[in-house]
Amino acid sequence: MDEVALATSGNPNEAQNAMLKAQEIMVNNGISMKEVSGNDKKQAVESEAKSGKRFPWYAYDIAASLADNFRCYSIINRSKHGRSINFVGLKSDVEAVIEVYNFALVYLDWQIKEFRGQLKSKLIADNGMINAYCNDFIRGFISGLDEKFKQQVEKQQWGLVLVKDEAVETYYEELQLGKARDRSVSSANSRAAYQAGYEKGRYFEMVAGELE
Repeated sequence: MDEVALATSGNPNEAQNAMLKAQEIMVNNGISMKEVSGNDKKQAVESEAKSGKRFPWYAYDIAASLADNFRCYSIINRSKHGRSINFVGLKSDVEAVIEVYNFALVYLDWQIKEFRGQLKSKLIADNGMINAYCNDFIRGFISGLDEKFKQQVEKQQWGLVLVKDEAVETYYEELQLGKARDRSVSSANSRAAYQAGYEKGRYFEMVAGELE
């Protein structure tokens, strides 16, 4: 997907613009497929987006947020070999969300590095406190990015279009997943850090190619 590939340019605004464009393409393709295929039965698929021994806590939260915006579910698979973050949805939707997800993680890591540098420049030396401030920043960022997607959905009146397909709902229900584990994440209870992250996720300057 060329629009998503813009995120590799290293320009953070292009990365976010590409994520929104990917959602637009996903929705438009979905509408076109419905118009062409009529009532043809669709099949849900499950694909791995990320695997490893451990992930930062926000890897799960971003997956859940993006899944809802791409007609998918995000799930966590655990085994003795490690764990993976997977997406469940129609094939084209899963392919789109996985690309966006991986670029979103790269983009957020870049933002965290920048914010951490700002904290150190203010002579905050305690790593535990820095991590707590960064966690507040990350929470804000995820909320802001989610709001950006929701704004696009409202603007384009995509509410019904983004409803998950019946095949996806059935597949997910048959997995019979248990309740997600609660994660303990430190916080500095900093409204300023949260707001800084929110603004990065929500109020960035759009570049050429802004959605109309």
